[in-house]
Amino acid sequence: NDVYRMEKNREIIIEQKPVLWIRKNNTMYPVTDKKHLLIALPDKKNELKHYIRQNQVKFDNPYQMTDLIKYYNSLSR
Repeated sequence: NDVYRMEKNREIIIEQKPVLWIRKNNTMYPVTDKKHLLIALPDKKNELKHYIRQNQVKFDNPYQMTDLIKYYNSLSR
């Protein structure tokens, strides 16, 4: 029941951003940045942080995110 009133003539900006969803143990996690990725995949936190830094991963790049998830899966084998 929250209602927000905005000033008249105020510019409104709506941005669409891709969201990667990760399913782990039948739970879905939205991942839009490093923080949320590490929440979804805490078991390999240090390895993922290193990979992200070394590869300068951009979370809005689907190809880089695919490579990141492939890397994570290779660690989990």
